[in-house]
Amino acid sequence: MVRIHPEIEVSDDEIRKRYRRANVSTLVSLSLQIRLQKETFCRQIKYGVVVMITVKINDQIVSCFLYEIISKQDARKYLIDQILCEQLLYTPKANCFVQETKINLHPINLDIYLFKNVKISSDSDFIRFATNKCYWYKIHYFFYYKTIPLDKDLIHIDSHRVLLQAYQRIEHITTPVVSLIGATATSWSHFLTQYLPKIEIARSYFDVNQKVIIAVPDDMDHNCLELINFAKPDMWTIKKLSKEILYRCDELLYIDHTSWITDHSKFFTLGDIILYDKPIKILFNIVNRIKKRYISRDSIPHKKLYVRRDPATHRAMINTNELDLLMDKLGYEVISDPHKYSIEEKVKIFSEAKIIVGQMSSALTNATIFCQENTKIFDLRPKLRMGDTLGVILSKYSNIDVTFIFDDNFLYNDMSHPSYYIDINKIKQILLEQT
Repeated sequence: MVRIHPEIEVSDDEIRKRYRRANVSTLVSLSLQIRLQKETFCRQIKYGVVVMITVKINDQIVSCFLYEIISKQDARKYLIDQILCEQLLYTPKANCFVQETKINLHPINLDIYLFKNVKISSDSDFIRFATNKCYWYKIHYFFYYKTIPLDKDLIHIDSHRVLLQAYQRIEHITTPVVSLIGATATSWSHFLTQYLPKIEIARSYFDVNQKVIIAVPDDMDHNCLELINFAKPDMWTIKKLSKEILYRCDELLYIDHTSWITDHSKFFTLGDIILYDKPIKILFNIVNRIKKRYISRDSIPHKKLYVRRDPATHRAMINTNELDLLMDKLGYEVISDPHKYSIEEKVKIFSEAKIIVGQMSSALTNATIFCQENTKIFDLRPKLRMGDTLGVILSKYSNIDVTFIFDDNFLYNDMSHPSYYIDINKIKQILLEQT
């Protein structure tokens, strides 16, 4: 049962009779509304070939448009280049469990598009066309089937059709745009591997001396902005996109994300993180230039660092306090919340380390890129996150050694971001034997 008007309720059969002459888009929108299964009313307004729907969800009125996601084949008309990449997937080295192994996957093409007259929004991977079409790269990827999308403007998805949030304000950008926005652009690990390499790739398609806008979310982390400023040509400017505005771009250079990292998932498996070799080489080219600037030639790694995770956060060790005591006893220097430091400070901190112990987190990602060669990292984590091998893959390019130490849990309170317990004596024994 759906309300076409707040006071008029009609059955599914009546809807089909009433709209028997309606176009396909209208019928699909009604079908979508039925499957939303909300106590709501639905109002349709036609904007040319685009259908606008107003729904009430959780006592809030939400206006949205119905779009059809175009196929990769249909997207080829906007394709300007492809970069053939090796897909990098490894099993981790885990104490007394598994040896590090590379899994061979087929190469993949990184697609590069030049879109004209399209709309984009902050915290979203959707590219909206003037018609009722949109491009959404992630739906075409092999491991999409278990992904929970985090695009903020996504209201509902049904096969290859989506309801996307409508915006009251639209801003027109006439200067060419390079997109660094997306559902996960503000996450440190995602940014490094999926977004930052796009700047270097974009240099091949826009003149470094012309005016170009680099579009980023308005809440992008200061470390991310530092890296963008370091990597971009001087003439290119950063524009922060407001979450309240839809932006119409005359010319948009859009590069599919330069690695695959699942937005979110109910559980993690191998394949949720697959990095692409050429973009990762670009990432380390940028990082190595930064390290060369801030690390003195006579610097020798000598410190033991403990990257501490707040036990009050999700995916934290239940017995973090015991770990704190052990790290203090073994002479480890505590590093809390590395995100508060500047890039220069991070480089100087992690480049001095010869051994690092920490719970899995984006904070520990700093160690895998800013350490010097031959540093040892001991990554504490639940078995459920064995498939999260980002640090393992990055370590191949920084020549460091990463070992996972798994928990002792049998049951988890959360299948995605569980709290966990690791016996302190086990951690102590591994560290004493391997350092």
